[in-house]
Parts: sequence; C-alpha cells; structure tokens
Amino acid sequence: MQHSNTRTSPTIEWGDGTVAHSDPDELDLEDQTTREKAPFNPWRRGRKRSLDADDYVHVDGPREVIAEDEYPPLEPVRQNRGNDETQLQVQRLSPKSLKKSLSATEIDSHRKILPSNILKSLLGGSGQTWKQRVITLDWRAKHQPADQQIELAKLTEDDISALVAQIKLLKGEKAQLAKQALGMQARICSLEADHEVIKSLLKQEQLSGVQTDPQGVWATEEETDVARKFTHLHSGINHWAKTHCVPTVADLVENCTALELKALRQYCWRPNVSERNKLSDGKKTATILILTALLTQDIYAKIFKNPWFFIERYHCTRDQDDDITARSEVMKGVYSLMLNSGQFKEAHKWRAQSFRVLFPGAGDQSNAMRLRVYAKNQFEQAAKLFAKSFVEGPARGILQGVPMHAQVDRLTKLEKLYVRAGEMSALLQMQLAEITFHDQNLFLNQRFSSASPHIEAHRMHGLDPEGDNATILDGVPICLVLNPLIRRAGNDDGEGYDQEPRTILKAQTKNSKNAQHVTLFYCPKRGQKAV
Repeated sequence: MQHSNTRTSPTIEWGDGTVAHSDPDELDLEDQTTREKAPFNPWRRGRKRSLDADDYVHVDGPREVIAEDEYPPLEPVRQNRGNDETQLQVQRLSPKSLKKSLSATEIDSHRKILPSNILKSLLGGSGQTWKQRVITLDWRAKHQPADQQIELAKLTEDDISALVAQIKLLKGEKAQLAKQALGMQARICSLEADHEVIKSLLKQEQLSGVQTDPQGVWATEEETDVARKFTHLHSGINHWAKTHCVPTVADLVENCTALELKALRQYCWRPNVSERNKLSDGKKTATILILTALLTQDIYAKIFKNPWFFIERYHCTRDQDDDITARSEVMKGVYSLMLNSGQFKEAHKWRAQSFRVLFPGAGDQSNAMRLRVYAKNQFEQAAKLFAKSFVEGPARGILQGVPMHAQVDRLTKLEKLYVRAGEMSALLQMQLAEITFHDQNLFLNQRFSSASPHIEAHRMHGLDPEGDNATILDGVPICLVLNPLIRRAGNDDGEGYDQEPRTILKAQTKNSKNAQHVTLFYCPKRGQKAV
C-alpha cells in the first residue's frame, strides 16, 4: 500500500495502473465506472474546497485508526462469494453518501453491526457534525463494536498498564468486599440465633407472669366470644339429634312407654288437650327439635348448673355411693352459703380460685400435670355415665333402632359432646364474672313476645326482625324451649354482681302456632279446635 501526504488529492490506484480521484460528495456507490473515470474537481458545484481528514475513505476489512496527517490511498477489497468473480468495492463512509446508497430495509438489516454513531446519522442524526466523529464500518458482525476498537487502538502502553493496574486494584477490592460479606453473613446468623433465644426466654417470662396475674389468662372473655362458643355447642347437639332421631312423631309414640311420654311432657306444653291424645307429625323436624331440647336440657342440668360435677368418683362401687356422690353437692353448698351471706366478691373469688387450682396453666410443673390428667379422666368418666344415662332414659323412644356397632359409635359421639361442655364450663368458672343459666321450663306456658330481651323464635319460623312478620307470633304460647337463657354479671374486679345481668344468649323457643306447622306435638280431639 502506498501512502500519500497530499491532503487535497487522495487517489485510488487500481491494478492496471490507472488512478482515480475520489470526490466525497460526488462519488456514487452504485456507479463504479463513473467513479473510476471522474476527475477530481474541488470547485465543482460552485464551491471551493479541498479534501481533508474528514474525507477519509475506509475500505471494508480490518479496521485501523489513521492519524490526521496520513491519508493512504485506498485499495480495492477483494471478496470471494462462492463461484462469482472477485469484485472490487470501495465504500465511502460519509453518512450522507451512505444514506443515499442504502435503503431503509438495508439500514434495518445492518442495525446490529452498524456503529451507533453511523446508525444515529442514518436514522436522523445524533446532533454531531461529521468532523466530530471518527467513522469506521465493518460489515462483519463477529468483530467487536467499532467504538470499542477505536478506543482500544488509541490507548498507549502506559494507558494499558494503568488499566491493568486499576483492574488488579478492583479485583482486590472485590475480594475484600466478598470477605466482608461472608463476615456479615456469619454475624447475621449469630444475631438470628440470639434472637430466637431471647424470644424463648421472653415467652417463658410471659407465661410465668400470666400464671400469677389474675387479669391475665383468667381475664373474662368477651361476651360475643362466649355466645359464639355456646352457639357452636348447640350446633353440635342439633347435628347429633338430626342424625339419630326417628323420622316422625308417630314412631316416637310407638317406641315410648307411658312413663317415657310423661317424662317428655316436661318439655312440651299444650292446654286443653287430653293425655289420651297422641303426638303426631309427618315431618322429621318435630322429632329433631324434641331430641335437641332433651339433650340440651340434660347437658345444662348435669354440667353447666353443676360445675363441680367432675369431682365425683364415678367409677366407685355401689357400696360407696352413699359416701361419695355428694362431693359436688358439698362444693355447691359452700358456694351458695357464701352468696346467701352477701359475700359476693369473696364467693366468686373462691369459686374461680378453686377451678384455677384444679385446672392449672401449662407453665406449672409435675403437680399441675397430675391435676390436669386427673381432671381429664374425671371428665371422661362423667361423660360416659351421662351419655349412657341419656340414651337409656326418656330419649330412648326417640332414637333410631340401630345395630350394636352403630350404637357404640352413637354413644361415643355423645360422650364427646358432654366432655366438650365440661371443658367450656371449667373455663367459664375460672373467671370472676358469674354465668347463670335459666331453666328451659321457665318459659313454658308463657306468651311469646318479639320485644323480649330473653327469648327469640327458632329459625324454622322464618321471622325477620325488621320485616313485616316480626310480630306475627306475639301472644302465641311457647310449647318448646331448645336452649336456656344465658346471662352474665360482674367483672374482673369482682364488682357489679348486684347489677342487672347482661344477656349473652337468648332462649330459642318453638311456638304452638305458625303458618307451616300448627300442631307440633299434640293433636286435638276430633272436632276440637287447635290452640
């Protein structure tokens, strides 16, 4: 390659010895013949100019950076394309000429290999002049971007040495940071372990403090929570009754003896009806309600109204009955004596403290564990006795006849209901607030009133408290009470027992008249008008 130091007339020497001058603004890439023959004319188009470094033509091939005072003549590039002839191509890299010679499709196809400054000029310009840019173009995508090659080519040995030293320094800093990160990670793990230990110690201290704090675990529950628990218990009772009751009241009459029917009448009331009349109903709803009322009455009478039921020795022999069956009655007697003497606060404290001793918290040690095991065994013994007594009592005639294995399963599920009720009763008795349960028979033979704060109609009546039928049952006699009225008095400070008790759960009633079911239990004699 020959070099020319003339700044005003760069030439191209071809293989046959001819010389062609290159005019950057006039050469057309599409017309090689015209380009070879056109003489250089710097005053063409009426302007005077000379070629300088900005008119440098770079041939497709390996890049190199040319100093401003060196302008080597351009050599043709030989490209082998299969069996085609070797073609000579000279490409000028001025964006103006490229924009003329390349279509939009070609520019888009070369987007990935065009240098960013050339691409910006072709697509609308980058805001820089041609003299402010060093232009190279390599159509081979495998090479590095042109900007990087230019920058690397400009570096001297000193610059490269400085970069190498800086890279080593950065690597050292990276290693140091990695070491610090490992140390911080180990520190984090250590802090997390310490945090778990502190949490464990704090939990132990909290449990220890709660056991000695009368306002802690023994604090009175919210009335809404107490009502929700009782509602859940009633749902379990209703489900058991629905599963095991006879289909109709007629089946009940056939299965019951005269004494059993007489026992059932304490839950039902109907005036002006002879005892010779039969219970009859074509719907299973009636038997479900009767069995639900019977079981609810039995659970509340034996457990909630007798909170010390579990201290009896239910596994005793027959000869020991007279000596030990009155244990719960003694506890109830002491409690009643204290209440009758007007010592309300002391009486409720004594009651609550006795249950707290019998049912200690989880933080206590061996003695407490022994008491908890004892109480659990007593609950199970009492539940077995209560469940067996119920299925063999007045409820026998309303239960379905099932095989022996089904009877065992039915009895087991009933025992769980009694145990569940016993646990609820014990938790309520640990609190200073007093819970009272009003007998279901209290509302029999009474007139229903939608405005009463103590009773509400069963949902089967379909009453809407805010609808037009809210008062449709007012004045109608109550023939069945499904659950007792539950009220509470007093607070955690042992005060307020002399004030009006607050209603937690109303008694649900079934009335003798409604649009769906007029005669639920007793049918009048022929010709007699139903009440």
